[in-house]
Amino acid sequence: MSGVLQGFLVIGVMIAAGYLTKLFGLVRGDIEEGLSRLVFFVMTPSTSSPSRVSGASSAR
Repeated sequence: MSGVLQGFLVIGVMIAAGYLTKLFGLVRGDIEEGLSRLVFFVMTPSTSSPSRVSGASSAR
């Protein structure tokens, strides 16, 4: 249960930091798109697993 609360806390802190950054104008308009793409790719979990070919092991 502690891990769930910590996860929500991290998400809340990230949202608050983004809100305050925008509120105080710390980020210019042309940088916002790049930052949003960066956050999207960093925070999105990977759904693909590395492809493995059976029998192609280097340890024989």
